[in-house]
Amino acid sequence: MTRSVSFYWTRIGLVALSYLLVLGLLFSQQAAQEFVFLIMMLPLAVTAFAFGPLVGVGFGLATGAIFTSLMLLNSGWGVISFGQPIFNMAIYMAIGAACGYLHPKEKTSDDEKQAAW
Repeated sequence: MTRSVSFYWTRIGLVALSYLLVLGLLFSQQAAQEFVFLIMMLPLAVTAFAFGPLVGVGFGLATGAIFTSLMLLNSGWGVISFGQPIFNMAIYMAIGAACGYLHPKEKTSDDEKQAAW
């Protein structure tokens, strides 16, 4: 069962819109660290749900790196400990994997399974 091209572009569009929303929220005002941590989960969850667990883990790693960079750039958040970036990435990767497992599975018929072999 193949998906149409518009199906994938719709998914990519949802991901892009969620990232634009997050960027708009983050740069419109000075935000607290907890708010940024929570709001960064929105595009991660949308991406993982749209594309699956493997992509969710990858985007979780990227989201953790972005959040850690924001922590380092924002002097109002204070000094971070050595283990904080690793903890951030692990949390975001776990969230990405969990949301990715909610990804709707494609139904394949027995004929398609036979053709794959």
